[in-house]
Amino acid sequence: MKVFSSIFILFILNCVSPSVDKADFTVKRKSNAKPIDSVIQIPFTTGKENLYLTHVELTHGIRDSIIGSGLFERIGQDGTEVWKLETEILDMNEPMVGLDFNIIISAKFKLTKQNQIVNEFSINAKGMATVSDEFVAVSRLKLAYSRAAENLISQLLDEIQKIRTNSNKKK
Repeated sequence: MKVFSSIFILFILNCVSPSVDKADFTVKRKSNAKPIDSVIQIPFTTGKENLYLTHVELTHGIRDSIIGSGLFERIGQDGTEVWKLETEILDMNEPMVGLDFNIIISAKFKLTKQNQIVNEFSINAKGMATVSDEFVAVSRLKLAYSRAAENLISQLLDEIQKIRTNSNKKK
């Protein structure tokens, strides 16, 4: 009986304890267009965060996705930026229990070029995970956050591509 109780307690703790694994929210999509400019600065994300979606992880996902997309050649340091992308997480729901987890992340972005605002926009991104995706609750919640973050970054890349297309038409 003690063995069963111990296994049951470990199972429950695993279902409700937060994850400490680092997430990778990188969206792998390549643009066939030449980069807008060579350098973009992306400071750390601000606003709301939790154990499943931290500022550091989301910022790295945005940086890696933008560079991987080919929209910019590299990430610049302070003082070197031509472009700058600021991200603020406005809200995200945090479900505690359930069989299906639906995550909605609301974020505001500001894209500037040489300290002049080029565009400000908001994105609402959704991510969902069900019991059939992942049986263990904490893993299911982590998967839902990961899908929402990837969706957010994918929509961000679309917006940057639109800005690029519009700026090319003006030339």
